[in-house]
Amino acid sequence: KRANPHNHYGAGTGSYVSQITGLSANTTYYVRAYATNSAGTSYGNQAEFKTLATAPKADHVAVLKNNGGLDNNLFVYTAPVGVQKGTLEGTDWWSGDGNTVAMAGGDFDGNGVDEIAYLKQAAATDFTLFVYTAPAGAQKGTLIGTDNASYDGVPVALTAVDIDGNGTDEIAVLKKAGPTDFNLYIFTAPTGVQKGALKGGDWWSYDGHSVAIAGGDFDGDRRDEIAVLKQPGVNDFTVQIFTAPQGIQQGTLKGTDKWSADGNTVAMAGLDSDGDGADELAILKKAGATDFNLYVYSAPVGAQGGRFKGADWWSCDGQSRKITGVKGL
Repeated sequence: KRANPHNHYGAGTGSYVSQITGLSANTTYYVRAYATNSAGTSYGNQAEFKTLATAPKADHVAVLKNNGGLDNNLFVYTAPVGVQKGTLEGTDWWSGDGNTVAMAGGDFDGNGVDEIAYLKQAAATDFTLFVYTAPAGAQKGTLIGTDNASYDGVPVALTAVDIDGNGTDEIAVLKKAGPTDFNLYIFTAPTGVQKGALKGGDWWSYDGHSVAIAGGDFDGDRRDEIAVLKQPGVNDFTVQIFTAPQGIQQGTLKGTDKWSADGNTVAMAGLDSDGDGADELAILKKAGATDFNLYVYSAPVGAQGGRFKGADWWSCDGQSRKITGVKGL
């Protein structure tokens, strides 16, 4: 920044208008008018204004496909608005290899671009979390963090969630404690090799036949909630949305959808498909042996079904296993 930034608009008497360019988004500025003559310089009153925040970009969908054995390939597509095939924008054929059991996309370092966290199983109850950069084009992700302690036990699902609204995501893991007893833990994401710090826990909201979780700002208030997918029957699924815990507390139920996820649902993710700042729910359903359909619905508020917003019946075909939303690409 210049020490004394100002604009000069020539000489003469009367009023004038100044146009200010090159301003940063979501920034407070202070301005005042001035005029100079032979007697010196006079200044007007100081005015304050704040520029608008940068319009959010629409999220992408990352799909992890199994290519056989321990070979997993990540594909990143544009999210559908209406019924359309996603555009392939990135692939990583290396980072997800191994016995990957869960995946989550989140901005774990607060730089505005999401990374991908893979949870890999080393032994029966021994799990390690690896965080890599997300691919742009065909490239191997850069490893930025590892946590080989926080996720041991019987993890069922993983998601990124910003519980305090500070722009940096934490990682929520759902662990099974009994047949229908589930505990949610929220840890800070690792930078380097470190154990995550426990930031929240909910031992109540996720009991039942929980099979998946998804973090997202479903109401647009800049603080994430957590959607849980529960399976009371073979092809019967219910989505419930709870507030995310800060400390050890039971979440508040904010919405229920008993219709949108029905069918052969295999995965769920939160993503902002239309770039309006509020997340939707992406649901991956299996239609045949290697035939998968992705559906995007609005998140429920109260007891209502989500509103259909988009579908992609092409991009996820193959041996799709996991999906996640990816921001900032």
